[in-house]
Amino acid sequence: MRRTRVATAVLALTLAACGELRSVVTLSSDIQKQFHLAASVAVNTSGTMRITFSTAALDSMQMDDAAREKFARDVATFAKAHYAKSAQLNEIVISSVAVTSTGPMVVSRTTPQFWFPVRDLP
Repeated sequence: MRRTRVATAVLALTLAACGELRSVVTLSSDIQKQFHLAASVAVNTSGTMRITFSTAALDSMQMDDAAREKFARDVATFAKAHYAKSAQLNEIVISSVAVTSTGPMVVSRTTPQFWFPVRDLP
């Protein structure tokens, strides 16, 4: 009987994790379709969603600081509207990262991030 309960609990946790993963992957795909840029999406247990773009891709758009902030706010607003569990989020963080590698060493450099409290987004 104890094994059955443990197996049921493990199965329930696995299914919940798969559902969460599916939501994040779907949102990443939706962001790519909407903004024509690949995005990495991660959600942690404290209610923070991080959306990361390639620095090179954003730089190719030749945006000034104000345009970059507007773009970040637009992405955050889109993410809130399209993420199935947005009610569980506290903030959405938008950033970009440049990754370079030299031999066995990999260096990533994150640009300044934009933080948006979910309650302040439409």
